[in-house]
Amino acid sequence: MIYSKIESEERMMRVADNIRHILRERNLSQCKVAEAAGFTQQAFSNMLCGRKQIKIEYIPQICNAMGVTPNELFYRV
Repeated sequence: MIYSKIESEERMMRVADNIRHILRERNLSQCKVAEAAGFTQQAFSNMLCGRKQIKIEYIPQICNAMGVTPNELFYRV
């Protein structure tokens, strides 16, 4: 059980890294993506820095706001 929690946290940190990469690559504003996804800029920033967990149910919102697929967030195509 502890292993799966650690693995899940590591996976979400990779997702956060991929989000940051895509933001830079596509010249997207973190603030605008946060707003489009329904988060405050601070909450979204906290997710990307690991201070707040990116919950799996947030993935569709983030994908829609960034114009990417879940595969791109998890595997950086």
